Amino acid sequence: MKRFFAGFCALFLLLLLTPALAFTNGQAPLTGQREELNGSYYLVKNAQTGEVMKLSPLDYIKGVVAAEMPLSYHTEALKAQAVAAHSYALYRINQKFNSSSGSGEAYLSTDPAECQGYLDLEGRKAQWGDQFDAYEAKLTEAVSAVIDKILVSGGEPVMAVFHAVSDGRTEDAANLFGSSVSYLVPADSAGDELSPSFLAEKTFTTVQMKEALLPLLNGTALSDSPADWFGAPERSDSGTVLSVAVGGVSVKGTALRDALSLASANFTVTLSDDTFTVITRGRGHGVGMSQYGADFLARQGETYEQILLHYYTGVTIRGI
Repeated sequence: MKRFFAGFCALFLLLLLTPALAFTNGQAPLTGQREELNGSYYLVKNAQTGEVMKLSPLDYIKGVVAAEMPLSYHTEALKAQAVAAHSYALYRINQKFNSSSGSGEAYLSTDPAECQGYLDLEGRKAQWGDQFDAYEAKLTEAVSAVIDKILVSGGEPVMAVFHAVSDGRTEDAANLFGSSVSYLVPADSAGDELSPSFLAEKTFTTVQMKEALLPLLNGTALSDSPADWFGAPERSDSGTVLSVAVGGVSVKGTALRDALSLASANFTVTLSDDTFTVITRGRGHGVGMSQYGADFLARQGETYEQILLHYYTGVTIRGI
């Protein structure tokens, strides 16, 4: 999920406009659901083979957590990740239900650009090698402990998006996705500054930079002076570049992030001796839970509940 910004924005707008099914009170499942939507199993499309897999909630969420968060992270962070991933899955299912019909429809995908990543048992064995037994036991323990827990707001499962590392404060969904979401507002995440991935640097020759920029300019030419290509950026309160003038054309920070394959949209650009240096802070879109921040809070003694309530404002943790 933390690698999916462009695809997610389109999905976000679609889901935002689709009526949601309502949760009933207490521990009952979503109303109007078919069997695969009531929590007994999930249908997941394998992005590589096209196969639709029928997975138990435990198997699916284990695969998502394994794909999305390092197993070296604290168990409470893994629990928080499991609840966030499960909440997002039910949010997606709940929103897409009204626009789909027929048994066998897969509402979830293993493509992180479309939904959430997923690493099956064989993939975990291959990736973890000698650490498989320890990591698999840790994963099973963490996910099993919270498999019946999700986040809700207004009685509905929340769009619990997450990212790798913030720039020290998470981003408002309105600044990146174009619409406000009550529970996706900025939250302090100071521990992220300790992450090895907090800062990243990329360099570009003027030729390389020009090639990357021109497709964003709708036919506008760049001047012969590279020092004049970039104007002062407009930033959010969290530091994300919302827009920047490039050759006199306003370009979204997220578009520039994609064009330059940057770690985040919180960046600075400098020019020296015909070389552009771009330094980014954080990794990912910056909205929702910071995974590194979750691990940091867990190591300070915070529980998974405290971590989730810190990053998702005003939500409730409930059983399903």
